[in-house]
Amino acid sequence: MNIWVEALTGKQALLFSFIAKFFMDRGDNVIITCREYDYTARIFFQRGLKPYVLGRYGGGTLLGKIRASLDRQLRMLDIITEKNIDVHISFTSPDSCRVAYGLNIPIINLTDSPHSYIVNKLTIPLSRFLIIPHCIPKKEFSHLISLRNIYTFNGIFEVTWTKNFSPDSRILDELNLDKYRYIVMRTEEKKASYYKHMDSRPTLISIFIDKLISRERGLKIVIFPRYIDQKKYLIKKYGEKIIIPERSVDTQSLAHYSLLVITGGSTFAQEAALQGIPSISYFPYHFYIEEYIAKRGFPLFHYIDIINALKKMLDIISDPFKYHINTTRLLERMESPLELLEKIINQIFIED
Repeated sequence: MNIWVEALTGKQALLFSFIAKFFMDRGDNVIITCREYDYTARIFFQRGLKPYVLGRYGGGTLLGKIRASLDRQLRMLDIITEKNIDVHISFTSPDSCRVAYGLNIPIINLTDSPHSYIVNKLTIPLSRFLIIPHCIPKKEFSHLISLRNIYTFNGIFEVTWTKNFSPDSRILDELNLDKYRYIVMRTEEKKASYYKHMDSRPTLISIFIDKLISRERGLKIVIFPRYIDQKKYLIKKYGEKIIIPERSVDTQSLAHYSLLVITGGSTFAQEAALQGIPSISYFPYHFYIEEYIAKRGFPLFHYIDIINALKKMLDIISDPFKYHINTTRLLERMESPLELLEKIINQIFIED
């Protein structure tokens, strides 16, 4: 069977690297496409996979987004038409879904983001099936796809690469860090179509950095910007007071040995919390996944209000090991989507 997977972000690259290897081990041929954005392509290469790197992220403007999307679709078309694809798996990629739909390739979409209204409109109606975590109500997508074509699993996508993860302490030497004496930060995805924080600064993460530096606690700060303008802003403002890795690193191990993780997104916080590391997200929407994780005892704290997020940060660093926990048993109760995905793909070929 020829399976085509598409990744747009680092999170998706991690997920689809596991999905690709799962189906490769089954004897299937897997074609991977991605774009040049953030650490996406490098994650595949680091895991021994060779994606087709097609196009780039379109940036923060509508014109830039549509130009980048059209360019990617044309590049995909040249490759995919030669591959005799049987099924396409996407994390709601508008580019790949449009190409797959145009070529009459069955589409399975995965998502945990009902708030991504524009992208969901462009992708989910084209799907044969949709896979979501059980904690997200199916009704969130009922206007886009029939409820009978929505499948759920008792877990979250991050379980796929976190459940059996073993941290590598060499990351500490690589970045000259001491265990539990640094904080990891990830800027918000401010240019995404769904992001609503309006602020003149390229990133709100500076609010947390300013507070940490003013308290002079001797904690190092490791930051992963999403965009070039965020990186330039942070370097100009803080210089050697912060660490910005120049290449892709093992972020899971980095989070594992950290005191705390702070992010304007959600994935980084979820990954860390699943490992038992306290994590703060200032993502500007209610998020089912974070609520689900927190209710099950993982140390994840979500605040839409920055002031409350700052207060929690100070509370955690004043007594961090009150929040660090062993999550082995909690993870054992959670599922990854791999087996469900295999079942659905088998169902497609029974139906066809």
